[in-house]
Amino acid sequence: MLLLAVNFCCYLLAVAQTSGNGTNPEGLPRWKTVNVTEGVLRGRLEQSRAPHGKHYYSFQGIPYAKPPVGDLRFKAPRSPEPWDGVRDASRVGPVCVQPSRAGVTGSEDCLFLNVYVPARPEEFDNASLSVMVFVHAGGLIRGSGNADIYGPDYFTDNGVVLVTLNYRLAALGFLSLDSDQVSGNNSLKDLVAALQWARRNMAAFDANPWDITVAGQGSGAWCVEYLMMLPCLKVC
Repeated sequence: MLLLAVNFCCYLLAVAQTSGNGTNPEGLPRWKTVNVTEGVLRGRLEQSRAPHGKHYYSFQGIPYAKPPVGDLRFKAPRSPEPWDGVRDASRVGPVCVQPSRAGVTGSEDCLFLNVYVPARPEEFDNASLSVMVFVHAGGLIRGSGNADIYGPDYFTDNGVVLVTLNYRLAALGFLSLDSDQVSGNNSLKDLVAALQWARRNMAAFDANPWDITVAGQGSGAWCVEYLMMLPCLKVC
């Protein structure tokens, strides 16, 4: 897997905004279902706001690990539970606990990711699409992978599947007491869990699970560099 820490991706992602449902072009259903390892997801059709923007499918709020609460607080992420029926993937999940102007916002149950897929993958030459997993900035204490900052438009327009994600922040993600109860670096382990989820499931989104590039902005780029340096956190 190629790991890249690239701050310049910030510009492309910051100007990419989701646009609502848009129009429903002939031949493209407004909703699409995808079978992942935990169950069935239902995503919605969106239109890129890039110039001459194309359509893509948005799958948001997908759990890539069990909620890290209760006995799992300060522990390495565990595999997500399967669900019955069709899971609505039209809304982002809660952001992780972080400071805000009002004091504190977010939820400890925040290990969600978003997948944005070109609506017409057959328009691109690749037999299966390339994937970019993007790690958000925020000084390791704030931020999220939500589309108000990290939208997919310029990527899906060019045949790239974009994955954005939340990971635990501040003490909930990095506190270490060098013990079994609080082992530390759980944010980095969250990122590994998200990458492993992508490896397992990208084929379901017409993407190549062996063609994943990891990038980040600011502290997200730091995290990518840490992943490169720590063989104990290898994804493959």
